[in-house]
Amino acid sequence: MKNRRPVNEAQGEEIRAILKRLANDTSATERKTGGRLTAFDMFRHGYATQTLILMLCWVSGIVTSYALLLNVEGLAGDMFINFCLTMLCDLPAYVFIYAMADRLGRCK
Repeated sequence: MKNRRPVNEAQGEEIRAILKRLANDTSATERKTGGRLTAFDMFRHGYATQTLILMLCWVSGIVTSYALLLNVEGLAGDMFINFCLTMLCDLPAYVFIYAMADRLGRCK
């Protein structure tokens, strides 16, 4: 997705400077780590909060899905139809995730 917004010369210079600084930071990080990342890199300065929030969201989503699947046989009606209806409840989430991943991507 491109925004096609016109950029004047001053903004272009600022963008080039930022990209050059990012390239230097990346190469310095690669020299320190040898180009390889470890699990501990997720908890470095600036990433620890995001990592913990994502872990909490992941665990709560998994526990919720697991609890719903365990309770399928307790619902009234056919167990297999209830299971299919429970799985259909996930479809809006998949559509939302696909749309947001396409729109937001990995940028901040």
